[in-house]
Parts: sequence; C-alpha cells; structure tokens
Amino acid sequence: YNSYMIHLKTLPVVSIVTTGRTGSDFLQSLFDNHEEILTFNGHFLVYSEYFNVSKVLKSDRPVVKDLVEEMVGFYLYKLISKYEFQERKDKLGENYNESFIIDTHTFKLHMTGLLKHSELTTRNILLAFYGAYAINLNHNILSKKVFVHHPHLGFEFDFFHQDFTKCRIIFTSRDPRANFCSHVEHFRNYYKTHDNQQHLFNALEMVFEDTSIAQKYGLEFISTRLEDLPREDIMISLAKWLNIDYDKVL
Repeated sequence: YNSYMIHLKTLPVVSIVTTGRTGSDFLQSLFDNHEEILTFNGHFLVYSEYFNVSKVLKSDRPVVKDLVEEMVGFYLYKLISKYEFQERKDKLGENYNESFIIDTHTFKLHMTGLLKHSELTTRNILLAFYGAYAINLNHNILSKKVFVHHPHLGFEFDFFHQDFTKCRIIFTSRDPRANFCSHVEHFRNYYKTHDNQQHLFNALEMVFEDTSIAQKYGLEFISTRLEDLPREDIMISLAKWLNIDYDKVL
C-alpha cells in the first residue's frame, strides 16, 4: 500500500467543472474504465459535504479506521448505487432495473491500508478514497498517469484547489440556449423551490461565468462541448491533453 500511496501523491491532477447542464457527468462516465485514469463514479462534492461535517476530522486525535468507517457510511449510496436516487443510478441497464455494488468491506481495508502511513489531511484522504475505489475495480494503481476529480461546481472547486493548487481544469460547455433551458426545466423537477426568478438568474450566471474560475487562478484549462462528445477525434485530442494513451473505452 505504501508504494501505491507514494505513486498516487505524484500524479498530475485534473478537475472537471461544469458551466451548467453541460454533460460533465457524461464526460466523467467516459473516463470511468480507462486504466490510466484515477477517477471516481460521478461528481464528488466531498469538501463541502463530508469534510465540512466529519466528526472524526474535528477530533484532536483522529483514527484512520474511524475516518474510513465514517466516510464509507456517509457515501454508501455512491458505492452501492441502488441508493443513488437523484442520479438514477438505482435504475441502470436497458430495463432500468440494475445497479452496481462496490464491496465496502474490501474497500475499507484498501483505504485503511493506503492511509496507514500518511497524515490524515483532506488531500491524502481523497487520494486514498480514489485509490481504494480503483483497487476494488482490479485496476493497477501503478499504471495510473493522471488523477481526474470532478468537483462539478465553482464553490467546490475553490476548496479542492486549496489542496491541489497545480491542477488543470476541463470545463464542459454546451450551446447556451440548450444549457439554460435544460438547467431551468430539470431543476424544476428536482426541486420545486427552484421554480423562481432567482434560479433563472443562477442558470444564466453559470453560462456567462464559463471559464472564469481558471482565469482567476491562472490555471491551464480546456473546454469540451457536449455536442462533440464522444466523437473519436475529440477524445483522441483529450487523451493527448491528459497525457494518457487513447483507448476505445473513451
């Protein structure tokens, strides 16, 4: 585990940030099974959700085993997808009756092993979580060439950037008319509280802000268009930008 964790800490870092309803989760799904990408299943708001409320991390003497138990419990729905209702991962497959299961027992063993000789920082915890996920998928950790995290939203990226200051960004974009329409209509279905003028403003603001986060931090970035995914020439170019080999799984 120690050699795995050393390798994970050296990986170049890329984050995926959406500019609205622009296919960021779709792009993430194209990366899922690439052997050279360390990634996770879908967007992951771990900084504003879990790290912000963790009882273990608030302790003066946090224990690795307790941290792992707490975090796996918190994100059980991401590891056993029949509990992931909002992203509809409880209804996978052609007949919408399938889901996936990550063995949480072995996941905990792997994550504990990866953290055993590392300081319990949010950076190390996140890398160990992703590493345990990859090991559970029978991926070779030492073959990973890039760490791709999906903070999804600008405020979550701000937290992520504090731990990974040299990261690059992939922004997902889309025809702004379709983006705005999808943002308004889908969130009306998700949350009735979003059926108001404030949400219309927020949806427009995301479209107009676009890549300004990267410009604020002076980071290298690239943009994809939902309309171009997953065209082979686009994915070949994206693989080159990520410094990985192109693979048909993309």
